[in-house]
Amino acid sequence: YDAQGTSPDGTYTVNNVHLYSCEGYAFSITASGYSIEKGELTNSNVIIGNLGDTVSKAITGIKSLTGASAVTITSSNGSSVSTSSKIATGMKVSVGGTTYNLVIKGDTNCDGAVTMDDSVRVYQHLLGTSRLSGAASDAAKMNRASNSITILDVMQIIDIVNSLV
Repeated sequence: YDAQGTSPDGTYTVNNVHLYSCEGYAFSITASGYSIEKGELTNSNVIIGNLGDTVSKAITGIKSLTGASAVTITSSNGSSVSTSSKIATGMKVSVGGTTYNLVIKGDTNCDGAVTMDDSVRVYQHLLGTSRLSGAASDAAKMNRASNSITILDVMQIIDIVNSLV
């Protein structure tokens, strides 16, 4: 690759990337607070969104991220949503013929907010009394130091809730 210096946040501008057998490396592409990543538990491509953004703002951010002229966001079941609606985990994002799950970190009940209910759902997952799956499991995975959902993820969600109060 060709890296062009660092920005104040320590990131590089990278051009001419050639990937050959890069197992073990996680890549994410980020713009306007949105990123395309490999879901840590689902292993599918997801778009990580910003807590509290509207559909309209998300579309603008995803267009900036992808360079696409058209981006569509629908509910988890594929029905249309208002551009003034808040985005939520599990919504579907269509960009250039590819559909991604939208993930809001910490939003495990897929309502677009991060509350104590989300931390309880993750804790129940740890206890085995309820299982998280799909985009909700990727939303629960806050701590990248582990390959599974742990009590640290619960704690990070509680930290988010406390910061919102």
